[in-house]
Amino acid sequence: MAKTRSGVALLVTLLLVGAMLVSQGCATRSSPADAAAQDQEFMTWLQGVSNAAKSDPKYKNLHIDTPKQIQAFMVRTHEAYQKKISVEEYARWLNGSYPNHEYEVSFITQRLPR
Repeated sequence: MAKTRSGVALLVTLLLVGAMLVSQGCATRSSPADAAAQDQEFMTWLQGVSNAAKSDPKYKNLHIDTPKQIQAFMVRTHEAYQKKISVEEYARWLNGSYPNHEYEVSFITQRLPR
C-alpha cells in the first residue's frame, strides 16, 4: 500500500514539475501543455484527484515517467476536464496508453466535471 501511495505522490510531483518546465520552456508561445499548467482551477482539481488516489489502497501508479508522457497526460486530461473531448474518448486514450489500469482510468474519469 505504501508503494502505491508513493507512486501516486511521484506522479503528482512529476506532473507539477512537468507543468512548471513546460510553462517556463514555452514563455514565448503558448502550447496546450502550458495552458493546462496555467489553469489554476484544473491544477487544483488534479491535486484533488491525486489526494483521493493516495487514500485509495486499490489505486496503482500509471507509470507516467517521461516528459513526453507527462505532457500528453496533462494535455489530454485538461481537454477532458474542459469537455473538449468526451469522457469516453479520454478513457479510450488512457486505456490505450496505460493498459491494465482500468480501475485507475475509471477512478480518474469518474471525477471529471460533467
